[in-house]
Amino acid sequence: MKHRIKKGFTLIELIVVMAIFSILMVAVMAITGPVQRLFHKTALSEKTYSYANNIQLNLQGKLEYAENISVCTSDKIDFNGVDGVDDEDLAKLAEEYRSSHFKNTVGYDGTNVKYLKGNIHIIKLCNNACKDSKGNDVEQGQILHRVYSFDTKAADKITSSTSYTEEKDLNDAFFNAQDAVYSFNYSLGASNLKVVNLPNDPSLSSVDKDIVYRAIEDDINDKSYLFSAANIGISIVLSKSDGGFVDVPAGAGNNAYRAFSSPVAVQVANIPLTNINIRAKTVPAQFMFKGVQRPKMETEGGSVTLQAHGDTGSAFDTAYANPNFSFTNDLYFVYSYTDEMY
Repeated sequence: MKHRIKKGFTLIELIVVMAIFSILMVAVMAITGPVQRLFHKTALSEKTYSYANNIQLNLQGKLEYAENISVCTSDKIDFNGVDGVDDEDLAKLAEEYRSSHFKNTVGYDGTNVKYLKGNIHIIKLCNNACKDSKGNDVEQGQILHRVYSFDTKAADKITSSTSYTEEKDLNDAFFNAQDAVYSFNYSLGASNLKVVNLPNDPSLSSVDKDIVYRAIEDDINDKSYLFSAANIGISIVLSKSDGGFVDVPAGAGNNAYRAFSSPVAVQVANIPLTNINIRAKTVPAQFMFKGVQRPKMETEGGSVTLQAHGDTGSAFDTAYANPNFSFTNDLYFVYSYTDEMY
């Protein structure tokens, strides 16, 4: 009887096969690696665009059809010099807005002439973590929306004891969702990111210098923002929420600026001020960016006259805005709507 001998691979043959397989794997990885990195960057870009676009739409929805707007930065409105910008400062800001635009203005309800009521809105773009009106923590990057109700009668001033409502504009999912890995930084103006080498400053001794950092070019150069009522340009920078940026102090050869570690993205939100610009086309050039003229009654029951062009506040006011590009100041916008007057 013949016995059939079973043969297998020799050790050398197995080694050769494994070597060929390894070479093929390396080749496949070399081919697919760039594709995977491109896919990752595309997914990252889509996510950051989605976040920034939602913020832009939120701001545009609030500001585009405002009757008047005051642009402010936190370093210019700490009027009392205590604890940064607090309720007393914001009440003063709201009262200045009320007095300059609505003082003693009146309407007609079909029977009587009466002083008007309305709302003043203040939104805060938080470049720094803070507390809300109830003492709760507010994340850096959040947008707070405060509303004061007011009366146009001169004596009914807004003070720090005037009640208001305040809420967060950005959903908590922006900060607490499983894939929420970004913080949001805001500045007036539009500029580009560029790679920077951090200076040898003692305050930065604990920062990992092997990480690539980028900063906004106009922030590095401390360039001033050219304010325009045509639209408001707001740079929105998305960086990692955990150690995503360092504030570089001013030193020999450099200005103070905020440096962001990768991944980082910037999007510029250009907010059109539609109502203000349409109105500007209907008045003499010297008054084109003044507020709406309304009937006014200096004393109750007295005569009613029309506000002069020069008696109304600025439709686009930047008196309290620092023009220098900066991420350390919080941004504030004070505004109102015509259709909320009654």
